[in-house]
Amino acid sequence: MPFDNPLGWYALLSIIPLILLYLIRPKLKERNIPSLMFFIKDKGQKRHTNFFQKFINNLLLLLHMLLLILLSLAILEPFSEIPGRLSADHTVLVIDVSASSQVVENGKLRFDQIISEASDIVQGKTSILLASSVPLMVMEGGNSAEAKETLNSLSPFDTPTNLGDAMLEARNLIEGESGIVIVLSDFLHTDGPDPLVAKRALNADNIRVEFIEIGGEAENVGIVESDIAKDETKVLVKNFNEENREVTLNLVQDGKIVDSKKATVFPDAVKSYSFETLPGISKIQIEEDDSLAIDDILYLSTPQSLRTNVVLITNEENSAVQLALESSPIIQLQVAQPPIVPDFNSADVVILHTVDTTKILSSHYKDMNNFVKNGGSLVVVAQDNFNKFDVENMPVSLRNKVAKGSSVVPAIENSLTQDTSFGRVNEYYEAAQEKDTIILARTEDGNPLLAVKEVTGKIFYYGIPDEGSDFKSYVDYPVFWSSLLSFLTESEDLTLINLPSGTLVPLLRQQVSTPGGVIETESLFLDRIGTYETESSVIASSLLNSDESNVAGAANIAAELDEFVSEETETTGKKRWEPLIILIILGLLLFELFFIKFRGDL
Repeated sequence: MPFDNPLGWYALLSIIPLILLYLIRPKLKERNIPSLMFFIKDKGQKRHTNFFQKFINNLLLLLHMLLLILLSLAILEPFSEIPGRLSADHTVLVIDVSASSQVVENGKLRFDQIISEASDIVQGKTSILLASSVPLMVMEGGNSAEAKETLNSLSPFDTPTNLGDAMLEARNLIEGESGIVIVLSDFLHTDGPDPLVAKRALNADNIRVEFIEIGGEAENVGIVESDIAKDETKVLVKNFNEENREVTLNLVQDGKIVDSKKATVFPDAVKSYSFETLPGISKIQIEEDDSLAIDDILYLSTPQSLRTNVVLITNEENSAVQLALESSPIIQLQVAQPPIVPDFNSADVVILHTVDTTKILSSHYKDMNNFVKNGGSLVVVAQDNFNKFDVENMPVSLRNKVAKGSSVVPAIENSLTQDTSFGRVNEYYEAAQEKDTIILARTEDGNPLLAVKEVTGKIFYYGIPDEGSDFKSYVDYPVFWSSLLSFLTESEDLTLINLPSGTLVPLLRQQVSTPGGVIETESLFLDRIGTYETESSVIASSLLNSDESNVAGAANIAAELDEFVSEETETTGKKRWEPLIILIILGLLLFELFFIKFRGDL
């Protein structure tokens, strides 16, 4: 009979101290009691007092030896092979811990069903790999008891599913051994290699693979996409069911519903909802319950101050620049007409546009230069008498105006120039680039049109004339000015702090407050939805995966397996004998109790 735990043979050594205890126990002494001798007849029989006769006649000793032998046998974990499930020297369990494993079916999580099934098939040397968005190994080469204990300690993640990479990682664990990979999942894989392709790769290495599909029909409506801007947040909600659903979305902050919107979502269709973006931490949540809860919440993280304070200094009323700035809800605009110029202390950006240079006082220039030295940003728009601006560290100096048509050619691809249509200029100013100036866009002949120079703050040159180009009539014009302000103030990109779950975020080593507690790390794995507070920002994590939310039906992968069946092999399983041995031990203990009672020792 084979054994899974050969170290159990050492347990048989426990018989030695039992025998020693028996040998050194106190011996009975004979005493003649006259009043009893009348009833006792000495028949002259010889008393047997040698060691072997005691050994044979002492039933309790034999019983105790048998109990120790049976206990040692149970520790050896004996089994016999029978036709049934595949068995091997090394079993690797690939456990689906993704978001879809949190589907509730008949009041029970799919994940609990996966763990229950995995516990039933654990045998011998076992390794356990978790399939989330990345494979995670939680046990390597443990025994059955350790494997069951590890399985019972697991909990699901809020990430997409990557079964293929976990299966390929299992191949490295089995290398050089006779092994089998058992995958337990609903097979709604949303990331990484296809599990069927990974199965074929393992079969090519003579590694057997068994798929155990767990999951059935479920109802779900979830948030599958978001577009977060400083002024507005748009979310897409998908109905994965076969009937219409009335879906209510609530914008919640500090436990209070700030806004609520309701709409009908058709079967297998998406519906767009829009909410005002709130400063700080908030969330958008589906009010109605369904089978999967974690895709019903979108967590949002935005800076506490979403507005940019801008001072526009101009002598032109209702200019195109002014109208573009006023159209943005995230810009707090103050228009000043020289010689009346406000204080710059509360400003983030100051813009000089179509200014009568005779009305600007020297004290105004001093305030502007100090504003930039203290980290503020200044935008100077090209105009006649540009060189009369007494601004330190100008990016360019202007020469003559040129009446010649040219395209606006990006010199550097960044947030200002990428995907922005500038059109053509019909006239422009010749500009000479100053030291340490970076050119962002130029004319076809190389004349600077957009340039920036960084001192403590930034000074930006804008050389596309409103009257000499068609850019001001483009839809990209107000977007450009909004992007320019974000560029100058280095506003935090909201897409960098609002991320899908399963993302790996590189960090300098630091303490991070996560949904699961405080950790110290240099790479943050967003394995749960919620907020993660780093030393520099707060990161919001949400599922946002349409494929992972598509839990309305089972994957039905079994039908596809026929195309990937490996060589026909005799499948065997292991019949465990420990339960029977333990029952026998309990029976013997009961027998000993009754025997001692019958003998009169109790």
